[in-house]
Amino acid sequence: MIWSRHFEGPLSELMAGESRALCEGTRQIGQTLVGEAVRIAGFKPLSSLEGHTLLMAAISMMQEMTPDRFGRAQEILKVLLDRDPQHPLVLTWMGFWHVLRVQKGFSSNRQMDTELADQFARSALVADPSFSLAHTLKGVISSHLLFHFDQAQNSYDMALKDNPNEALAILLKGVTWAYQGRTIEAVELTDAARRLTPLGPQKYYFDSVSAFANLSAHNYDRAIELAERSLQANASYPASLRTKAIALQLSGRAGEAREVVQNLMVASPKFNLTQYHQEHAAAAPQAGDEWSDALKQAGVPAA
Repeated sequence: MIWSRHFEGPLSELMAGESRALCEGTRQIGQTLVGEAVRIAGFKPLSSLEGHTLLMAAISMMQEMTPDRFGRAQEILKVLLDRDPQHPLVLTWMGFWHVLRVQKGFSSNRQMDTELADQFARSALVADPSFSLAHTLKGVISSHLLFHFDQAQNSYDMALKDNPNEALAILLKGVTWAYQGRTIEAVELTDAARRLTPLGPQKYYFDSVSAFANLSAHNYDRAIELAERSLQANASYPASLRTKAIALQLSGRAGEAREVVQNLMVASPKFNLTQYHQEHAAAAPQAGDEWSDALKQAGVPAA
């Protein structure tokens, strides 16, 4: 188990054994350990090592920007659901597949994918009402696809109540704070989530989301650094390209921003400013108009 939080308090209180930060840290560690023990005791594992291997392969393929490989992930998940139609973990990842299908620009019907993702999330929670990853899925549907940010925060809180160490819930709760204009909290939480996931196929995604949180806080150099780190692992991920282009343009590096937008338009040929405002939660914050203008200056078409 990896546990990462940040607490501050006076050194004098710590030395006197009266530190509120130490008490809170101890409380959260205990909550995490108890919650993890309960989760493990109640968790339904996949029926075979082969099933686990297939799930890991599907999750890895879901991170790719090649439509064929991304589609192959769905085929694998369908095989696993045929074997166990009520398995909450497989149902949840099938839901995430539909969310990522929208986020990667592969979806031809955003509403249908949103509805299917929600159906899989509901089914997973029927199978396991306290499953933290399923609550996280409900949250990302609300925040990233429906723009219901308060509802999303409730789902992330439910996920973290079950498992305070759920890195994806921490990450997405952080970026939702960015959408709501609470940029300090956004950076803190996305940084904490990144510390919980040092390696793995989703690392590019954590770096990308953290880059956006730093963009929202006007930490442009840090946003560029994290976006570049994300793009090293997934060179055509649209969200990282958008964040990098905006941060470069707002940093006065217009030429570099135009080069990034050229790559963005190769990765997402249909992307335009109208779509950005209609379909991307990043356009919702108060800074959305400024970011849209930055993309326009860097070469993104209006429609």
